[in-house]
Amino acid sequence: MPFRLSITASLVFLTACVAFTRDKFPSWTDLSDFEREWYSKHLIAARERPLFPQTDSRTIRLTWLRTFHNPIVVRIDCAEECAVNAVRLSGAGGYKPGHIAEKTSYILTPTSAEALQDQVADARDYQSPENIEFVVLDGARWILELSENGDYKAWTTYGPGLVSNEAFSKLLYTLVEMSKFEIAEGETY
Repeated sequence: MPFRLSITASLVFLTACVAFTRDKFPSWTDLSDFEREWYSKHLIAARERPLFPQTDSRTIRLTWLRTFHNPIVVRIDCAEECAVNAVRLSGAGGYKPGHIAEKTSYILTPTSAEALQDQVADARDYQSPENIEFVVLDGARWILELSENGDYKAWTTYGPGLVSNEAFSKLLYTLVEMSKFEIAEGETY
């Protein structure tokens, strides 16, 4: 009997953990339920954790969901040094995420880390324009998250070309380059 109770308790605990980790954006309060589920599904497939406000480090994460091409997630964790971790999923961002098809991990040089930190500083105060309607038939979603100094910020756009802030747009492209994945011409949208 105690063994059966132990298995039942373990299953209840695991079920609670799965339910808890389904929402990968608990700190992003103005995200719609549809977007929250869609974006989270891809981060779960990429085995990413939620970014909670951090006090001792900085984390930058780009989730790039292209309609007809593989989703890409680039996360950079900076403490004493900046570690880049990128994942390309096998699915399509507008449909199903698939599974991890390719990974990249490396440490940025101090010069590259400093240049990235400067780009983040230049872009971090970007405010998404309000009351602008886009007619988007297909495309991609670029989701950028920043967690540092006990603060969490997140932005979503249909692409860097639609962003009016040059520093923010440049940061998005830099993060794609840092993935070190080969992106064919015409697949950056």
